[in-house]
Amino acid sequence: MNSTLDDTLAAVGAARWASVRHGLERLRTLYDAATAAMAYASDLPASVYANDVRPTMEPPFAPPGFSGTLNQEHRVMTERARALTAALGNLSPLTPSLAVIHHEAALLRSAQRRNRKAHAQICERCVPDGASLLRQHTTGRRSGRRATCE
Repeated sequence: MNSTLDDTLAAVGAARWASVRHGLERLRTLYDAATAAMAYASDLPASVYANDVRPTMEPPFAPPGFSGTLNQEHRVMTERARALTAALGNLSPLTPSLAVIHHEAALLRSAQRRNRKAHAQICERCVPDGASLLRQHTTGRRSGRRATCE
């Protein structure tokens, strides 16, 4: 996603409108693929998630208090996605293919919403108490449950 965001931002800056449309389509496809993976994970029995998946997000595999929001690549992705949204919002009304670009951007926003919903489904299904690893780490809370979300 980050390299596609970089390419798409560069295409906006260089007024390569076909590349902008292609980048938006590719980003939507990547979000939809990530959403499918999350939907698959949310269908796992909660015990499988708790015992097999979630431990991979804890030490020694990840730092204490792991959160996807602390992941450098995730941080870069969100910053660049915001920059792309701003760049698209600043396009001149005279931009060729503006309606198509705005349509592709709207489809991308829909894919991003579906992705957030899929993540929430994992939390609801597999982490009923909603306690994230980050929250547990920062508050010093230790629970007998291994399934946590964030």
